[in-house]
Amino acid sequence: MLSLPFFLFFVEIAKTKNVSIAAKKLNYSQSGLSHALNRAENELGFKLFTRDKNGLHLTAQSRQILPLAQQLVEDFDAINKTIQSIQKLSYGVIKIGTYSSLSMHFLPKIINKFNQDYPEIVIEISEGSREEIKNALLKGRIDVGFTSLSDDDPFEQIALFEDPIVAVFPKDFPVQTNHQGAFDIQNLNQYKIIMPIMDNTIDFDVERVFTQNSLNSDIQASSMDYIAILCMIRNGIGVSLLPRLMVLDFLDELIVLPIAPAAFRSLGMEVNFGKSSALVSTFIRYVKKYMVEDFLKNKTENI
Repeated sequence: MLSLPFFLFFVEIAKTKNVSIAAKKLNYSQSGLSHALNRAENELGFKLFTRDKNGLHLTAQSRQILPLAQQLVEDFDAINKTIQSIQKLSYGVIKIGTYSSLSMHFLPKIINKFNQDYPEIVIEISEGSREEIKNALLKGRIDVGFTSLSDDDPFEQIALFEDPIVAVFPKDFPVQTNHQGAFDIQNLNQYKIIMPIMDNTIDFDVERVFTQNSLNSDIQASSMDYIAILCMIRNGIGVSLLPRLMVLDFLDELIVLPIAPAAFRSLGMEVNFGKSSALVSTFIRYVKKYMVEDFLKNKTENI
């Protein structure tokens, strides 16, 4: 009965037409491979190769075997690669950069599902601003960035969902809305504003709303901590524009209104695919699966 090693050296000898070269590639001794070839030919009852000054050549019989042997070797290599991939997924670390609002209201369910299948994988989460996340991804300090997307980003992007920008007021604040229950953004100019500041500039997504609507409001205070902003609003210091995901834990304590015209931040994953590992690719598949099977079907409950 011929074994797998036979097919491995048979295919290699057919490729190189030289026992010495084949033996070196397969980490065999030349004499050992020659003896193995002789034993195989004796067992088969016919010659596999003929020899001339140009090297070894397939016989009529071995030419019929070669395609099947090549397929067998390819399948064996594929099995080995799959096993190695599984072994690599058994242990490791995935480093994620994200907004704090996403780490609180989006990532926990995904990480829980992922850890059920890969309990030995460690997921490290670092929170930061949009620019901090992108710089960390660029320098390889994180594997995946969950952040706001824009057309000029240099990474592979995977869009997830749109998070509406909302107007936020203290509870019982006398605010007027239009007939659709939205706050007219032009009326923001009459209030004192508390602005979210990231990287010493106004938050990327909120700034776009100000620019697109030519707003020039009275900025009363600013903070990098959105919890601090919400607490200041709750205490009547001012009002603000914020992504809705940031205010989920304060919905009962504040007035949160959609704005007109409507505005959104586009949230998604950014990845250096050329540098990503099989482990990171598997995590990305989990995120996509979660989006289809859970998040988008229950978006109202999720955000």
